[in-house]
Amino acid sequence: MSTYFPKANELKRQWFVVDAEGVTVGRLSTTVADVLSGKNKPTWTPFLDTGDHVIVINAEKAVLTGKKGVQKMYRRTTTQPGSMKEVRAEVMRATFPERIIESAVKGMLPKGPLGRKIMKNAKFYAGPNHPHAAQMPTAIVPQMPPRPCTPKASSESSYWNLALSAVTASQQRSPEPKPIQSAPDTCTNPAPGVTAASPATAPVIMPRVVGLPNLIQS
Repeated sequence: MSTYFPKANELKRQWFVVDAEGVTVGRLSTTVADVLSGKNKPTWTPFLDTGDHVIVINAEKAVLTGKKGVQKMYRRTTTQPGSMKEVRAEVMRATFPERIIESAVKGMLPKGPLGRKIMKNAKFYAGPNHPHAAQMPTAIVPQMPPRPCTPKASSESSYWNLALSAVTASQQRSPEPKPIQSAPDTCTNPAPGVTAASPATAPVIMPRVVGLPNLIQS
């Protein structure tokens, strides 16, 4: 049995619309890239364009988490010396907000002629309006991961709490051992010039206290 590959006349492309309002750029881009490349279909083929058309609206209302608005830079160059241009993410959002999502989606698609062909099926708009109402696109809602209800503790405080609990547990498991008495010397007739040894006491073995340096090394 040979492997099935979809033919060009068998592909049925649909139109979808995604609202970027209140959605993080990364989560939005993965949803758009999967639909563009056709990974949500059973007929997906790595070297074929089996995806659908995607329309992204409200790109100006997409969310950048953390300090990406200040720290993230978008660079472009014409490959000529001294031609590199840098634009900060917050400046890009104020001027061309659709380019932020376009850049993220482009980085998730195949590189080369196939990726450029797939990218032509994507349309990005800063506002809520688009001129593709005649295609009757279907709405897609990106799946957002659940957020924890309680704030996450810092890694430093959790590390020291774990270290202190381990020290306490080791001390509770290691009771102080009793001194070991050596057997007395039973020699009644020592050799001339040699005195009988007195009962000696073996050195006391102290319990090993697991400190923080030992815990880190283990």
